[in-house]
Amino acid sequence: MNHSIIHLFLFVGTIVPLSAQGPLTPPGAPAPTMKTLDQIEPRIDVLTLGTEPPYTITESGSYYLSRNITTTSDQRGITIAADNVTLDLNGFTISSPFGGETASAIYSLQPAVIRNGFIKSNGVATNGTYSVSGFLNGIYMLGGGSVTDLIVEGCAKGIYADATITRCQVKNAETGITAQTAIQCVAKDCSINGISFTKRCSESMGAGFQHGIFSASGEIDQCVGTGTTNTGIYGNNVSHSTGTGAIIGIYAINNVSESTGTSNRLDYIPGEKQYGIKCKNAISSTGIAAGDAYSTGIHATDNVSNSSGTCTSALDLDSNGIVGISCSNASNSQGIGTNRGIRAFGNASNCYGKAGSYLDGRGIHVDGTANYCRGDHRIYNVAIDAGIAIGCTSAQGDIQSASKHLGTP
Repeated sequence: MNHSIIHLFLFVGTIVPLSAQGPLTPPGAPAPTMKTLDQIEPRIDVLTLGTEPPYTITESGSYYLSRNITTTSDQRGITIAADNVTLDLNGFTISSPFGGETASAIYSLQPAVIRNGFIKSNGVATNGTYSVSGFLNGIYMLGGGSVTDLIVEGCAKGIYADATITRCQVKNAETGITAQTAIQCVAKDCSINGISFTKRCSESMGAGFQHGIFSASGEIDQCVGTGTTNTGIYGNNVSHSTGTGAIIGIYAINNVSESTGTSNRLDYIPGEKQYGIKCKNAISSTGIAAGDAYSTGIHATDNVSNSSGTCTSALDLDSNGIVGISCSNASNSQGIGTNRGIRAFGNASNCYGKAGSYLDGRGIHVDGTANYCRGDHRIYNVAIDAGIAIGCTSAQGDIQSASKHLGTP
């Protein structure tokens, strides 16, 4: 080995001192260094507020249940009578097994935070009627707040809260969930509406004898709604959703996008129209109507684009009544109907329309201009009827237009 390296090792070894490390004996027994939950958020057991239900919360704070509680007839379970209250059911159940109509499991006229538990009563929803047995309301709360991670069963109004409802489930109710906002919720077996809300409903499923998911002005996204006798989904704007109803699959006051709506009632009721989708504008959506007359796959008062509408029937009742798509303007869309595949009162471009067996049917019927459209009417031979036809073709049938351009036959 090189002598200089040896000298370096010896030199380095001589300058590294060995110093004392201090006493090795611990100073005392180990002690907790973290705070308990009660130290972070002091909590009060609801059961300390009385000897039996109803329990009344009269001061702000955090409260919890330490066991199941059962009410007798006409009793509330818990009343919240203070602001800034958090109530954790702690996985326990508030129940009312009695046969008569009673009050609410949890009742509050103040905004509160309620979470994590079960509410059980014995009401039953059957074919549009509701038999109250136990709680009238699972939760009745006004003024805001939130309700999270609850399962409610057998209460006439499962959760009625002017609040945000998240990850809650309700079944066997008259109206399942009534809220400002519903997120990741399920309401089924309801004799009126599954979910009703005012602001927003997302990632939720509602099934009701009348409406599955209903709002006069709210936004609906990523939802599934089923209405046994009326509408699957009813809202302001509907996106990424599926609605199935006897009369209307999806009804949107404004727009429907990337959604599927189905009207599934087969019988014909005179004067009653049925729609897969009814809206102002339909974008990238599918509408299916199964009714025998006055039915439309997609009915839009303004525009339909990148969409498909279907409505076929064995009955020949009205020349404009069984239509795949009805709108002002259609683009990049397909319509199949017994009487009209596509009925556009303005213009149509890059569309395909097919008519069925009706004598006066049209594959595509456009009052204005049909641009690069293709029509099909295999029985009575009117493929396209348009004011102006530009670059149009026929799978079978004639193209009727006073002004034909760019190779339109």
